[in-house]
Amino acid sequence: MGESEDVKFAQVDCMEALDTCTEEDIESFPQIYLYKEGHMEDIFQGQRNLEEISNFVWQEVDPSRVVHD
Repeated sequence: MGESEDVKFAQVDCMEALDTCTEEDIESFPQIYLYKEGHMEDIFQGQRNLEEISNFVWQEVDPSRVVHD
């Protein structure tokens, strides 16, 4: 995906952090949420492959890096 100081990833184990997952309304696993400045901006709905996930992130961070077919 490349480096960007603007992007951070976190993983939450809902079996160990049930309160967090309940607060965030997580209904399926894995779930990918995009937050900006502490607020949820979007939920990933695409196919779970590198290109789709990368484009999901870059669309918010740097749209010029989105790859189109």
